[in-house]
Amino acid sequence: MEREVEERIPSQLGDGNSQPGACTNGRGTTQAERWQGTQAYVGFPGANGTGMEVDCGQSGERKAQGQQTRCLPQGRRRRRGPRKKASSQAEKVGFLNMQGGRTEQKWGELVKIMHEEHFALMAVAETHLRDQEVPPSDTGFAWEGCNRQNGERRGGGLGCMWRLPQQWTRIKAECSEHMWLSGNIAGRRIALAVVYLWTGAQMQKNTEICQCLRGDVEDVRREAEIIIMGDFNAHLEDLDGRTDANGRLLQELACSAGLVIANLTEKCCGMTTWSVRDQQSCIDYCLLSESLYEHLQGMVIDEDGKGNLASDHNRIQLIFKGGFQQGRSQRPAVSARPNEKALQQMAAEVEEHADTLESYDILVEELRRALKEWKPGTGRRRGLKPWWNGEVAEAIRHRQEASRAHRHLSRGGDTEAILRAWDVYRTRKLEAATLVQSCIRAVNQRFMADLKSAGKQAPQRFWRYIKRQDRPTPQRILRQASDGEDKTGKECLPLLEKWIESLQQRCDMEGVPINAEGPYTWPVAEEQTSADLRMAPTDREIKRAMKRVDAGTAPGCDGLPMSLIKALGPKAREKVGECVAEALLGMAEEDLGLLQAIYRDVVAEAEWEGHRTKPLAMPRGLRQGCPLSPVIFMVYVAGVVQHLERSGCGYTMVHSECGRQVTSHIPTLVYADDFALLAGSAEELQGLLDICAKEMSRLRLRFSPTKCVVMTWGRSEVPQDTTWRLQDNDIHRSAATKYLGVRLTAGADYLSAHEKELRARAARYKGILCRRALWSYNRYEVMRALWKMVAVPGLTYANAVLCLSTGVREFLERRQREIGRLALGVHKHTPVEAIQGEMGWSSFTAREAVAKAGYENRLVRLPEQNVARRMLVHTTFAGRSTRWTRRTAALRRRFGLPAVFGESKRGGED
Repeated sequence: MEREVEERIPSQLGDGNSQPGACTNGRGTTQAERWQGTQAYVGFPGANGTGMEVDCGQSGERKAQGQQTRCLPQGRRRRRGPRKKASSQAEKVGFLNMQGGRTEQKWGELVKIMHEEHFALMAVAETHLRDQEVPPSDTGFAWEGCNRQNGERRGGGLGCMWRLPQQWTRIKAECSEHMWLSGNIAGRRIALAVVYLWTGAQMQKNTEICQCLRGDVEDVRREAEIIIMGDFNAHLEDLDGRTDANGRLLQELACSAGLVIANLTEKCCGMTTWSVRDQQSCIDYCLLSESLYEHLQGMVIDEDGKGNLASDHNRIQLIFKGGFQQGRSQRPAVSARPNEKALQQMAAEVEEHADTLESYDILVEELRRALKEWKPGTGRRRGLKPWWNGEVAEAIRHRQEASRAHRHLSRGGDTEAILRAWDVYRTRKLEAATLVQSCIRAVNQRFMADLKSAGKQAPQRFWRYIKRQDRPTPQRILRQASDGEDKTGKECLPLLEKWIESLQQRCDMEGVPINAEGPYTWPVAEEQTSADLRMAPTDREIKRAMKRVDAGTAPGCDGLPMSLIKALGPKAREKVGECVAEALLGMAEEDLGLLQAIYRDVVAEAEWEGHRTKPLAMPRGLRQGCPLSPVIFMVYVAGVVQHLERSGCGYTMVHSECGRQVTSHIPTLVYADDFALLAGSAEELQGLLDICAKEMSRLRLRFSPTKCVVMTWGRSEVPQDTTWRLQDNDIHRSAATKYLGVRLTAGADYLSAHEKELRARAARYKGILCRRALWSYNRYEVMRALWKMVAVPGLTYANAVLCLSTGVREFLERRQREIGRLALGVHKHTPVEAIQGEMGWSSFTAREAVAKAGYENRLVRLPEQNVARRMLVHTTFAGRSTRWTRRTAALRRRFGLPAVFGESKRGGED
């Protein structure tokens, strides 16, 4: 594992086997700042190339190696004394949740691991030591612990064991459930914290621990770098697909303290820190200060269970670049542990002459001889860059040969020969650089063309590409049945397409015999027309339809399991046919046409190792993520909405229209499986919840209580601890939630949390896009296209209905201008008009005006019963101006857009 990390660390270019532009030095990606909430309203789970400079003052590859020595053409060389070189001996810091350390054997194994694997320090959690208990002493190590006292909950316990003669001292001794140590790692002053957060209903304790940590970091960061490692019992969406309460505390701690969550960066090898049988997750984390992260060589999570001391948690290693010492640097020792392939080769060699082995002792000697003769390789080969090909390899080989020839002549050749060799080297180097740049240009142009062809799917495709770059994934192999040949990567797509098509055809085949000498003879399905659907189904058609339905399918509205329906006799099956015929014959012609249109020409693409198959037809059902899925679901739950409308509860709107008083109620807003219930009092809200519970239970659907919250706006006399009931579950009041991708907060400034996320998202987009465009073939073109295709859709989400504050709008404009300056390569004092004109893109204000004007045009054309149309009519006739109407009118006046709806002349309140 350590070897994998060392291979992933970018190295400097320029040695004899280097590849120009093959890797870059840099910090890489930082922690993900996209905070994901787990609560919503009342809802339930939904169905320029590599540049090279040539200096005549340096010889061959030494220029690329960064050595500041001059090459004298006459062959003379400068004498230099001993110098300091970076030590290759990296210093390792580990963390492990022991899950109990009350046995001497565990501590003995821990000391042995630290000896054999050269750990400088090992932090442990859940030692289960009490009061003043300490582990068994060892002469080569020192210990400092933080144990729970008598009377406190059992378990817990933190500590650190470090190798002597290093000096680590305890600081902040008053802290509980976390401890601080001060010492040195890789020649840098370090303040290290070991943390354990509680599980279960201990949110208050965890919040207090994180607040204490935040204050401690502010106190010690002036004098030392920060490392925080421990068992946070937290889940983050980037690793586990969800973010829980402890995960949000972890993100807030990292954001407020300016720390990097190392688990989320490209320097982390491995992901799972806890595994029990088939359950896996990441709950142990390491946080580092940004300046210390630059010196982190890699982070290794031992997912193979090595060194976990029989714990369910996997050990974490932080490997830091070594300090400085006198003398020549040595290569890190290669692990002498043979891999599986090498072991199989050794076993095969021993098996060939196993008959000559007379005893077990001789067998042991033979195996030892095989192990001794085995030579470890260089480890896993780094993957080739997309632009690498045979022509590039040949050009680099010629450049290396020219460099070696010049270096050989510079030791004793004449001046003319040295100069000729130098000219040859410069020519080869220029040729190689030009070729690499042209290959990079071709790859980047294909990438941009692929993004542009994706249309609205461009952001999704870009982030999928970034995800593949950040974390290496194991390569999957498909074996072709005909010849047994293994296929990988893009070669697997034809096999997948053939397999999916065969599955679809097999579902349609009934009673067709299999030809033993050849493939199946698949029947061709005939296209049905609306006239066919209006005919009563035959008994054979009903049998065929029932046969295709799995017996384990969830019961329908009648509550009968499908296994019972399939077991019915012929007479009872006739009743099923009558029910189906009645349902079809009772539908209008346009409804049948709608059903046919929904399920016609549905296609999907399968993704494999970052590649996609050709569009494949879906003969029945809808693909995952299809926009038609929420539409059909809303049709299914339309009865629930009708009952809510007839209840007379909800948000009440009263205004005068044409001399008569109009009163209407809006009880709910529904999109797919997201329900938002609106009520004027706690009693009305409970009544709406009861209706939802009753109707959803009739449809055999249940709400998710963990995703249901109650929020209040305006004056409220309801106590803060009031709860509501929904399907035998309590729903509590919350100050913030996320609905349809927008985070809402209680109070007048209901978009404050959403605006904060927008600021963080804009900064993240800027960093990622700048990094992606840094070594591209054309920085201007790549950065401009990526900003418009990837960043702008995310930053303008829902701007047709949302009204952001002036500060956020100006912040987004500044970030866009910074992107323009970077793309153009101009200084910060360049006029805004010049940047706007050269980049040729719209401002965020203009984009907002287009979105709001288009939305207003759609509003006036919506049916009168539409909720949005009703709200617009109410605000107009009631003479009330909202934030949206005022902002839309201001944009219309600024850009000279025509009015599409009557505006109120007198103001009002939102």
